[in-house]
Amino acid sequence: MIDTVLKKFMELGICALSLHDSIFVNNESDLNHAEELITQAMSEKHGVKVSFKRNQFMRSKKKNVLKKGLRKWLN
Repeated sequence: MIDTVLKKFMELGICALSLHDSIFVNNESDLNHAEELITQAMSEKHGVKVSFKRNQFMRSKKKNVLKKGLRKWLN
């Protein structure tokens, strides 16, 4: 699966790296595109619906930044 996404990204000129079972990109647009490709491939090949942890992680990360770091950045 990872190889399929990386190959497609290379064809599109998108910079991405893989490590074990992960794909690393440098912006949210490419991350969204990777999730779309994975969702489509998993649905077509295996008939399953996938979900991604990053949505929960990103929400909690933003909350923590707002709680802990926003005051420091504003001062």
